[in-house]
Amino acid sequence: MHVLKYKNYILEFIFFCLLMIIIYFKLELKYLTGILLCFTSIVCIIVRKKNNLYINKKQAGKVLILFGLVYVILLYFIGIFTGFYKSYYPLSINNFFYLIFPLSICIICLEILRSKFLTVSSKINKIFCIIPFILSDYILFASFYNLRVFNDFRDAVFIVVLSSISSNILYNYTSFRFGYKYNIIYRFITTLYQYIIPIIPDIYDIFNSIIRVLYPCIVCYTISSYYEINYVPTIKKNRYKKITFVFLIITILMFLGVVSGKFTYGALVVGSGSMSGVIDKGDVVLYKRVKKSDNIEKGDIIIFKNENNLIVHRIISIKDVNGEMRIYTKGDANELEDEGYRTEDMIVGKVYNKVKYIGIFSIKIRELFERKV
Repeated sequence: MHVLKYKNYILEFIFFCLLMIIIYFKLELKYLTGILLCFTSIVCIIVRKKNNLYINKKQAGKVLILFGLVYVILLYFIGIFTGFYKSYYPLSINNFFYLIFPLSICIICLEILRSKFLTVSSKINKIFCIIPFILSDYILFASFYNLRVFNDFRDAVFIVVLSSISSNILYNYTSFRFGYKYNIIYRFITTLYQYIIPIIPDIYDIFNSIIRVLYPCIVCYTISSYYEINYVPTIKKNRYKKITFVFLIITILMFLGVVSGKFTYGALVVGSGSMSGVIDKGDVVLYKRVKKSDNIEKGDIIIFKNENNLIVHRIISIKDVNGEMRIYTKGDANELEDEGYRTEDMIVGKVYNKVKYIGIFSIKIRELFERKV
């Protein structure tokens, strides 16, 4: 047993080193596929032991596959409200052989490797073996991010890394108890749809990241609750557990709705001192989205789009020019008014309140990245 344990640790460390080499040299997907195929073959020869799977593995596996289908349906249901965009990777023979096929091989190899690594069932091993699989997700889905740029770093962490941690906890659990085959099917469904279906739900990044983090937790919780062979719940304990879980999800969704800006009310961290005295740098402003039928007046503080940025400034005048409303703005702490004018379609919302200084931490992190660049 000790020999097997150390053998697995060594193989996991070698796998980690291989992935770091791939990241360092920025190797393409075809090279990753070849390396994974070779390494998986070697590991299968060295580690012949198999996990003792649970007797209800088929039922749990079917539920896992069903959850995979529900995940895709859920995304497209949300897309009805948020819209869709054309896939960047339309289904074609070229994309099949250079993207879909090698990605499928990578998923199969990764899940076989996971099942082999998990033949050592210690808690330390289960935690340690997650690390290389998170790295593999980064290579497959986030290697194009420039981690020295704050926005790219933020997206890589929240959209890929956190969701990868959540997903790999689920994959470890289901692979150890029910086998790797169901993981492969689940990952095919939840990953490859975006390379096969011609339209993709246009879901706001923060929504997308929170769904990717929460959904595997829900799946893991559900399967562990109903398919653990030694699971003997007490009614009271189980009830409190479920209430806490539901409350957590509702709280996260409410927070998500506020900060996303996709609903009637939203929140925004102020990143400059152009409104100092009224709204300081690091404050979080609360705003209500503005419709064309809503009245905005001189003196209102509004949020408007300026290229890729959101600006919080005060309206100093409004003019009607040939039926077009032209809105002129200025920061209270600025000497000059903003260049040009704003139109109604540029207005995001009207500020109605603020919370002092709670956004300072995110501002400091952004400034740190900007200094490095």
